Amino acid sequence: MDNQIEFVTDLGLARLWTWWVRMWFEIAAYGSEHITVVDILKRVKSANGLVVGIMLKPFSFEGRRRQDEVKDLLEQLQEHTNFCIVVDTNVLLEKDLVTLDEALKTANSAVLMAINAISILISESQKKHLVSPQNVMKELKASEAMKILESYKEAKIGFGAGYNIKTSIMRAVYDCPFLSVGLKDLDGIVICIVASSAVMDCNNENDFLHTFRQTTECRGGIIMSTVHESNVETNLIMTTVITVG
Repeated sequence: MDNQIEFVTDLGLARLWTWWVRMWFEIAAYGSEHITVVDILKRVKSANGLVVGIMLKPFSFEGRRRQDEVKDLLEQLQEHTNFCIVVDTNVLLEKDLVTLDEALKTANSAVLMAINAISILISESQKKHLVSPQNVMKELKASEAMKILESYKEAKIGFGAGYNIKTSIMRAVYDCPFLSVGLKDLDGIVICIVASSAVMDCNNENDFLHTFRQTTECRGGIIMSTVHESNVETNLIMTTVITVG
């Protein structure tokens, strides 16, 4: 069973499993389903699998009980995952940016972008590079990327799109409310996935890296991968940024 994606919408639970690397993504479910989730995570992690959790924080109107349930589940996920991506959906409504329906769609997009980004990182066929603070670029194997990710516990995600590199980066880092952290003094590493319908060469990658550091003032290490997506609108650049640490 290869690369299967299953969405269980009534539980708010999405699972992606990739059997050849024994990897599970889990998004917090409503109710007692999380007991089964934690048991699965224990088994996968004990088998030396990479386990990435994706937690959707509840909206404030869901009440204190729900808030406490998710807080408890997040603690359990962090204990039994290599690291956990936290999506704070409530910030969308706090800033009166969107309707509830739009907020749910944006949160769902964040989950899909996170799954896609991690899938790219552990793919043997997709090229990725580790860029040092001194901008020394080294090609990274999937196994090496997994080892780097395993050394961190919590992550946040931002994503955006634009018709030039700078706009795409700014929308992912500054306009997307889920990231909510500056990159200048980040004590960790930044994962950056760039997708476009055009094939990007080394010069394009270097241009992006230069613009990324200049725009975000990021001084730390970066794991970077450029992806050719034929279904992306012509000239549109999509950037996904995940901060871990």
